[in-house]
Amino acid sequence: MDISTNCETFRQNVDVVNISSNTEELFLIPSAFSPNNDGVNDYFKPITTTTTSERISQYEFIVFNRWGEAVFTTVDAAVAWDGQANTNNAAARVYVWFMRATIENCMGEQIEVFEKGNVTLIK
Repeated sequence: MDISTNCETFRQNVDVVNISSNTEELFLIPSAFSPNNDGVNDYFKPITTTTTSERISQYEFIVFNRWGEAVFTTVDAAVAWDGQANTNNAAARVYVWFMRATIENCMGEQIEVFEKGNVTLIK
């Protein structure tokens, strides 16, 4: 099978089971994490694809508590929330987040991305 975009072509032998979307996934964002230092899901951040991470020109990621107070903020796509809020362990509950980024696609066009959602901190 040949898969082509405006920028590249990939050739791979595959078994196609289901194609559910025809849009490029720029970020994959978990819905829960457990910052308990066990080495599994200890951090929360939008996960970029390899090609996306090389094209991010602006980035902002903020996590809010249920009162609307920012408990984590970063402008670096490589930095993740470790479950700390004001140097203390954040409580196990649902937090709201938003992420804004500017990405340059392979054609040199700037794409504005805005995502929002919630994440459950599990203890």
